[in-house]
Amino acid sequence: LLVESVSQPFDLRHRDKSGQALKTEKGHPRFRLSDFFSLIDDRLKHNPQLLDYQAPRTDTGRIRTAEDAWQEYIAYDSALIKYFQMKDRRQALGSLPIPGPDRPADRVHPKYSILSKTGRTSCSKPNIQGVPRQDLVRSQYQASAGHVLITCDYSQLELAALAQICLQQFGVSKLAEVINDGLDPHKWTASQIAKCTLQELEQRDDRHELRQKAKAINFGIPGGMGATALSRYAQKSCGVEMSVDQAKAWINTFRQEIYPEIGRYLTGPNIAQTFGRNVGLPSLPSSNHVWLFKNTISSPGQINQLTEQEQETLERFLADCRQLGTKKEVHQYLHPLINKDQADLHLFSEQITTLTGRIRSKARYTQARNSPFQGLAADGAKLALFQLFKQGVAVVAFVHDELIIEVPEGSDYRQARDNLRRVMINSMKEVIPDVEIDVKCNGVMKHWYKEVELKYVNDDQEKGQIIPSD
Repeated sequence: LLVESVSQPFDLRHRDKSGQALKTEKGHPRFRLSDFFSLIDDRLKHNPQLLDYQAPRTDTGRIRTAEDAWQEYIAYDSALIKYFQMKDRRQALGSLPIPGPDRPADRVHPKYSILSKTGRTSCSKPNIQGVPRQDLVRSQYQASAGHVLITCDYSQLELAALAQICLQQFGVSKLAEVINDGLDPHKWTASQIAKCTLQELEQRDDRHELRQKAKAINFGIPGGMGATALSRYAQKSCGVEMSVDQAKAWINTFRQEIYPEIGRYLTGPNIAQTFGRNVGLPSLPSSNHVWLFKNTISSPGQINQLTEQEQETLERFLADCRQLGTKKEVHQYLHPLINKDQADLHLFSEQITTLTGRIRSKARYTQARNSPFQGLAADGAKLALFQLFKQGVAVVAFVHDELIIEVPEGSDYRQARDNLRRVMINSMKEVIPDVEIDVKCNGVMKHWYKEVELKYVNDDQEKGQIIPSD
């Protein structure tokens, strides 16, 4: 598929000097992705639509291969799109509980790391947090013999966390009002985009498509996505087409009219303050000079577009920064030919603090927008885990906003479900006290599904016992 996409021959296999294809310890082919991304780099350099293109690189100058590093350019090359799609599918299949010498067929024990940079958890062997939502894959996981699963997840949790942050910072939040009024925030956003009431939205033939677009907007824009990335995210994650021009218009509407407090949140700190803090300058530098530097390093060759006076001004400014800045470790980046990614990391990155007091340093723009609400939501969920462990509840999986417990067959499923919901809500209210928290039970089941309809003895939803699904 990748060869067809780039329309020119290349070999991703890692080979020795004799040309023999190398393999991993488990006998799988070894691949050299640097060749593929070098090819993509060369193609994008010659794309007339990307005059300011600069390949994302590591501190050592190597081309980065992570999807988030290429978000800005994915829409411009079909090979990039197909590569990351194939990577997602491979990771999903790799998460299946395939029996082996070190993995008995009767039980799966994922390994969790309790704190990532964002404040969330991560998981491996297998990555149960990365299992596709399709039931064909999820259903491969099932309760142990004589037990059933009960799964509950938070509804719109990160939006609630973002609303809490806006309330703390600005004293007001339209998003908090929407959630606290019991409205569907995706439908509300859709109605505002479509310039209609919620009742009128329900009568439209395209209401489902509009809600999906609103879902992409609600989840994408608060994390700092630009128009190109939002267009890609809408198609990949929400299954709807959104042009870059549409995305630009909706970003402006979202930030200025629908949720103005989020517009303020996304503005972030003054660039001169950020630069001055990272360099250790004794006083606030000129915003004009900082922007001159940032714009100069935005693309290769940009310095040649400066006038002689602008070049002299820039050189003098950077020389002053090297002389006055107390943080000597960043002096090596105070040059007009520095790589943009290195400058963003060391000179223009932010230090953020969550409402719960955790600090993250060297956060790029999108990371600094995402981490506060992702970390806040994760902290509340971890509190719920702690309470459940203290109660002796058997938690068998934790998938960010979804908790899965295991109970013996024939036990009081209703009581176990209600206790799980209660603990999840009360724990989250400790960190998000001013925004409504909702937890939905996805089912009582033998196999893990995205969602199953709850059935009750005698169809009595008020008092009847829950009937587990297969």
